[in-house]
Amino acid sequence: MYRKSPSAYFFSLGASAALRLLRYATGLAGLLGPSQKSAARFLLGLPLRGTRSASLGQLALALLFCFGLSAPLSAQKAPAVDSLAQALYFSGNCKEAEQEYLRLLETVKPEEQPAVYQGIVISLAGVYACLFEYQKAKQLYFEARSLVASQPNGTASAPYLTILDGLAGVHHQMDDLLSAELYYKEYLERELRRGEPKSFNRSIGLNNISLVYYDQEKWDKAIKNYQEAIDIMKFRKDPYHSLPLYYLNLGRAYQGKKDVENTRKYFLLALESDSLAYEKSNPYSFYFSILYNLSYLEMELGQRDKALTYVRRCLKENCQLPNLSEELDENWKAAILNADYISEVPVWDALWAYYDVLAGQDPQGQLLIAQTAMAMQNRYLLRFEDENDLYTALDYKGQWADLGLRAAAAAYAKKKSAQPFQQGLYFAEEGLAALLRSKLRKNEQLSLLQLPADWAKKEEDLRQAQKAAKLALLEADRAEEDAAQKAYNQAQIAYSQFQDELREQFPDYHQLNYSEASISVEAIQNVLGPKRSMFIFLQSDSAAYRMELSQQRLSLVRLPIMQDSLDQQIMALRKMLSNYNSLKQQDIADFKERAHALYQFLFPKEMPAQGQELIFINEGSFALLPFEVLLMDQKGADFEQLSYLLRNYPISYSYSAELWVQAEQAYRSSAQKLFWSMAANYEGSSFSSLPSADLEAKKLAQLMGGDYSEGAKESEFKQGAKNYRILHLAMHGLLNDNNPMLSAMAFSANSEEDGLLQAHEIAELDLGAELVVLSACQTGEGKLQTGEGSLSLARAFRYAGTPSLLMSLWQVNDQSTAYIMEAYYRNLQSGMTKAMALQQAKITYLDNSKGWSAHPAFWAAFVQLGQTQPLQSGSNWVLWLWTLAVPLSLLLAYYFLFYKRGNREEAA
Repeated sequence: MYRKSPSAYFFSLGASAALRLLRYATGLAGLLGPSQKSAARFLLGLPLRGTRSASLGQLALALLFCFGLSAPLSAQKAPAVDSLAQALYFSGNCKEAEQEYLRLLETVKPEEQPAVYQGIVISLAGVYACLFEYQKAKQLYFEARSLVASQPNGTASAPYLTILDGLAGVHHQMDDLLSAELYYKEYLERELRRGEPKSFNRSIGLNNISLVYYDQEKWDKAIKNYQEAIDIMKFRKDPYHSLPLYYLNLGRAYQGKKDVENTRKYFLLALESDSLAYEKSNPYSFYFSILYNLSYLEMELGQRDKALTYVRRCLKENCQLPNLSEELDENWKAAILNADYISEVPVWDALWAYYDVLAGQDPQGQLLIAQTAMAMQNRYLLRFEDENDLYTALDYKGQWADLGLRAAAAAYAKKKSAQPFQQGLYFAEEGLAALLRSKLRKNEQLSLLQLPADWAKKEEDLRQAQKAAKLALLEADRAEEDAAQKAYNQAQIAYSQFQDELREQFPDYHQLNYSEASISVEAIQNVLGPKRSMFIFLQSDSAAYRMELSQQRLSLVRLPIMQDSLDQQIMALRKMLSNYNSLKQQDIADFKERAHALYQFLFPKEMPAQGQELIFINEGSFALLPFEVLLMDQKGADFEQLSYLLRNYPISYSYSAELWVQAEQAYRSSAQKLFWSMAANYEGSSFSSLPSADLEAKKLAQLMGGDYSEGAKESEFKQGAKNYRILHLAMHGLLNDNNPMLSAMAFSANSEEDGLLQAHEIAELDLGAELVVLSACQTGEGKLQTGEGSLSLARAFRYAGTPSLLMSLWQVNDQSTAYIMEAYYRNLQSGMTKAMALQQAKITYLDNSKGWSAHPAFWAAFVQLGQTQPLQSGSNWVLWLWTLAVPLSLLLAYYFLFYKRGNREEAA
């Protein structure tokens, strides 16, 4: 069974049928929940403009399911539940629609009812696209495409067109404009082959591909296609009321061309035609989107009051709050968050427009709007399970974090007080390491919630099955791809169904995932103490932000620089550091100029007192640079003589302020053993050997009184790692930017395993380590993800609960690494903090190097992440001996002198 999209089915009932359903539903209204009421309203309202008759009995049966009065679901009743699912979908209740489609998939077998099954898969993919779960949608569309294409004339069928349209839309939403354009072009070509040049489907394709052209700023192409789509709809008498949308999109294309007259003309035509076709509460209405676009038009024309009127009207009517206050305060925020929206997406749009219309006028109002949007975002993130979908959602959340930070900086510039700084800190934290923070926060609190063991086991089993299916899909060859795709979809569906049950039975557990950032300025200051300062650096398209926080000072500054320009400066300096092949061709004057210019830009005012520990929390391209290499002046003729920031300050890094506080507070390792160093043997493999790494690992084990494993195996590490307080891994790291979960530490390969311990496996380990040292290449480097940061191997260890890591930002030199590592551990033995131990190790290396060997490429790659306290008491017997050495030697000396003096006196 194939259903038209958008569903003509719901426009096909006559008025008399609608009235009969209305009377039927009214008598059962008391049995309806909120989502069912919305579905019933949709079913009963739309048919009043219908043009054809259809099965009243099928819709009545759908309503019976809706009311919970029907017999158990069977394959024969699937069409009725399908109708209900569509009603829920088109009435905006996508999560409820998903649940109904999942019920159907449990009942309908693909081998028994292939057409019905493929229709459900296509519909469910559309639901996931509306829920912004694009990876799920894409995978289901791929499965449906394989099913349809395998049938006779399948690629010429209407379902195949729907799949192409869906895939194009998903890629468009994921900002893959090239793929979206190609799918839309294929859609239009196949529709033309069907012999209907003025078909409704062609008008849809023309409209949709023009949306891509709009994003590509190809205004003339977009206008031409929109006008053809409008002509087709007029020819077809617009049976599905698409003209409002086409007029709106045509107006937006003219707006891109700065043609104000035509923009206003088509926006107003859209409003007029929409009012004729729909009530405002109809889910198909574009009324709120039209108001949103009119507000931006008035903003461009400098008509702020008119723009404000449109925005407020949009929010009041969409949120069904006719008395919504115009005063932006906590009551306004609560009203928006608790509103019963007619349509959710226009609420986001209206909040964005409201923020923009207040620009330069009311930063406090902008802050409240951004806080409201952020609260909605955190609530929205609870819907997602696929990691890639979460990253897509985090991109949008990151934009609101930027808007909030921008407003906080403006408010702080007007009044330099703790309140706007705290607000800025809130948005900074919301834009940093969201997934990592939620994972570690959840781990801390799970014991308080007492999730039943059988539920916890089932969740873990389903999660592991989903992960295994995803890995199998990533690694499948062409012959295995379809089967792997289907298996992955089934694993996702099973996990989604369980999450819905979990959400219903244990809402507190589910809410743990994405609660808002709540760290306070005072809490951070208390942990910092008097001798540490924290800097947070973030970037957006048009600016960078620097926050400074210590017990002595607060500062929030907007640094005006375009992202492209900042990225170029940082990447130019990083290239000087990480490209060993070009070191001898580098001009030291060029390095000095770049490193000092960046220092002046980032630190234009007074620095903290020399010797204070600096903690950097860096987002975007800032995370690619070790700040130790920045130059405080341009003095010095050789690399070993330059005034690096390193020489004046111990430096460490963290993914967020909350994670730093969490790592610093009351951490004690429960592991019983002290130190374990491991070096891999790459003989007979494609990896280059690391002779110094093997010597390094062996020497450090002797130094620390710990264990050493030569030719370290992956299985050996997995089994034994949880028993050690300090783990030292001297081996290659492999970076996979396309799929960061497949980045890996390269252990020794053997007949049982390939030796690649991948990031997703590391994250699942139960580590008891206080410190993990990744003496390997690129362990701190990874794909930069908005809202999360660098998706590196080090982050995977942080997921596993390790509070402190030493990691590298680029490929490291074997010999200099061995030197720095030995000095680092000796400094830890002497009782230094981890940040100071690394600082002094690097300075020792610099002081003993000459010429090119002193270049930062050889010593700056390693950075300290997370907790920096000295090694905990009892974590190493060598450290314990060092601690006792001084008082013990004094006692012995005193005893020796006393004893000798007594002997001399007796002799006399």
